[in-house]
Amino acid sequence: MRIQRQNLIKSDKDYRFAIIGTGPAGFYMAKNMLKNVDKCRIDLFDRNPHPFGLIRTGVAPDHQAMKKIENDFSTVLADDKTEFFGNVW
Repeated sequence: MRIQRQNLIKSDKDYRFAIIGTGPAGFYMAKNMLKNVDKCRIDLFDRNPHPFGLIRTGVAPDHQAMKKIENDFSTVLADDKTEFFGNVW
């Protein structure tokens, strides 16, 4: 028996989500929501003026494999359904 992929939310309404924190957990959540919810807008909030959390500030420059994750997260920000708000407390 094969399980078919289904959207997590099935509706013709537009949904708006807010994600607090733009570290890895916030971006993985946003990426999955963009993939599974057809009509959604996502606002990403962070107290830092820049996104990506510790991936940007806490990973040493010689760990290039971890830095590649930043490129993956950049595709989430490039989507017209997402907006980033930095320096928000």
